[in-house]
Amino acid sequence: MEQGYLPSVLSEVICGTTFIERPSHCDQLGHRMSSANTPKAIVVHAGARDSYQVAQSLLEVGLLDQLVTNVYWSSWAKQRYGAEIPSKYVRMCLTAFLHYWVKKLMPSWKLERASDHRLGRRAGILALRHKSALVAYSYYASSAFRSAGPEGVKRILFQLHPHPRSVRKLLQEELELVPAARDSLLQEAELSLTESELEELASEPLLADAIVVASSFTLRTLVENGCGMRPTRVIPYGVDRSRFPVREQASVKGPLRVIWVGQICQRKGLSYLLDAARKLSPEKVQVVLRGYGKVDWKLLKCYGDVAIDVQQGLPHDLLLRDLHSSDIFALPSLVEGFGHSILEAMSTGLPVITTSHTCGADIVTPGVDGFLVPIRDSDAIANALEWALSNRPQLAEMGREASTKAAAYTWSTFRMRIEQAYVSFVGGTQ
Repeated sequence: MEQGYLPSVLSEVICGTTFIERPSHCDQLGHRMSSANTPKAIVVHAGARDSYQVAQSLLEVGLLDQLVTNVYWSSWAKQRYGAEIPSKYVRMCLTAFLHYWVKKLMPSWKLERASDHRLGRRAGILALRHKSALVAYSYYASSAFRSAGPEGVKRILFQLHPHPRSVRKLLQEELELVPAARDSLLQEAELSLTESELEELASEPLLADAIVVASSFTLRTLVENGCGMRPTRVIPYGVDRSRFPVREQASVKGPLRVIWVGQICQRKGLSYLLDAARKLSPEKVQVVLRGYGKVDWKLLKCYGDVAIDVQQGLPHDLLLRDLHSSDIFALPSLVEGFGHSILEAMSTGLPVITTSHTCGADIVTPGVDGFLVPIRDSDAIANALEWALSNRPQLAEMGREASTKAAAYTWSTFRMRIEQAYVSFVGGTQ
C-alpha cells in the first residue's frame, strides 16, 4: 500500500463528506440510530447480493419499503443466507425473473443489461409512487434513478465495483501485458460492454445524491473519475464466523499450501501468483485453486511446471476443510470492489497476500496479519512466500492475528452502519 493512501483520498474529497468506517469497541454496544420520521427505502439488486444484508438492515429498523429483485424465496433465503425478509416486503420483477431462468438454460444469450434495466425501472417507478427513497446497487441504478423522476426521490448508490472506467483501463492494460489471459479478460463485463453501456454505468455515481462503497480503493476510483463530490461512506463488508470458523492449529512443516478462493481468472491476478510459485520449487509450494464461475484453463496450461490443484464448485464443508489445511491465502487482484474471500480466509486463521486494489488497504495490517503487495508484482508475492516458508511459527501467529482482526468485521456491524448511513443521507445530516 502506498504511504499516505487514505489521507490522499480524503483530502481529494474536500467538497463532499467521506467517512471510512472502522470497527471500534462502541460498535459492540448495538446502538441503532433513531429512524423516526425517516422515509422508507426501495432497495434494488438482482440475486442474493451481499446475502441481502442491505435490505435486512433497513427492515430491522422499520425502514424497508420493498426489495425489488429478480428471484427470491423467503425459506430458501433464510436457510442459505440467514436473511429474514418476509415475502410481503419483496417485489419480484417478472421479466427479470424470466431472464434469470432463460440465462441459465442459454448461457450465451446476453440478457444481463436488459434484465438490469427492467429491475431498475421497476424500482424507480415504485419509489416515485410510494414517495420512498431509492437504494440501488450499481448496474441497476441508472435506470432506477432516471425512472424516479427529476426530483423528490432521494437516490443512494451502493457502488458495488470500482468505477467502470478505471476497471476497463486496468483490464485493457492487462490484455497487452498478459496476452495468454485474453480468454478470461474478455469475459469481464467492463470489456464486453459497448461504449454507450459503459457510459451508462459511469453515469450512476453522478446521478446519486449519496454513495456507499465497501472499500477505500473503490472510493479512490470514484475520485479519479470526477465522482468524489457526493457524500460517501466506506463501509466494509462482514463475515459469518459460524460459516468460517478459525482452524484448530496451523502446520509448521511440509510444503507451503497457498490457497486461492474465487473465480480463477486474470482479473484476480492469477498469472502473478503462479509466476511467484514458479520462482520457488514445486516441492516447496503448492497452489490450491478453489473456484467458481470463470476458470482460465488456457492460462493454467502455461504453468505445467507449478504444483497446482484445481477444483470447482466444492460444497462448503470441503472448501472449509481446504482452508483449514492451508498455510496462507493469496488473492493478488488487479481490481476488486472488496474481495469477500479475503476476509473469510482471515476468519479461518489464514494470513493473506493481497493488493491495495481490494479491501486489503482497509483490513490488512502488513506484517501483522498479512502482506500487501503491488499489483502485477510476482517478485513481491514470491518474497512473501519465501518469508512464509522460512518462518512457519511466525506465519501461524499471523494467522491468529488475522482471525482476531476478522472477528471485528461482522454482518451485524455492517447492517448497523448501513442503517446509520441511510438515516444520515436521507435525513440530511452528514
